Amino acid sequence: MCKCVRRFYEDENKLVFFDDENYVIYRPENWKNIYKVNLLRIDNEIPATKLTKNQSIRIMDEIRNYSFNYKGAKINGMVGLAITFNNMKNEDVDWLIDIEEEDHNIHDEIENLELENPKNFIELNTDKFLVYKIKENYHGNVLSIPANEFTRKNCTIELSKIKLSTI
Repeated sequence: MCKCVRRFYEDENKLVFFDDENYVIYRPENWKNIYKVNLLRIDNEIPATKLTKNQSIRIMDEIRNYSFNYKGAKINGMVGLAITFNNMKNEDVDWLIDIEEEDHNIHDEIENLELENPKNFIELNTDKFLVYKIKENYHGNVLSIPANEFTRKNCTIELSKIKLSTI
């Protein structure tokens, strides 16, 4: 079952500091630029904290560092995800590689984001930020679970875009 479909019960009155390592926090906004291949182009989650920004960059770098052969070309993980989830199976592989290189400018956009003051806090039940609780499962995998109803609904909508793009 999708992690976004299940409700994550948390104390509604809880305050979350922007430097709390147990949460990743995003602003529900659009990216300044349009990214065709980068998987992040489908979501409206802009990192709001230094922790979230650093995690986003680390995950993107890990995905990009993974490489494999596809139709005789060596592609990175970001291109592979675009082929799978952005319905780009029929696109020219060399074009996808070039576009992914251009899309990697998202790094610059992330690096230059205005971040929240780590000493400030929000109420967990906010509808101004998307808040995910970081949990480790029994296998040692780290999961981001929606920490409030607003985030759960947003996550469900964004995941439905991925599903629709694979039809």
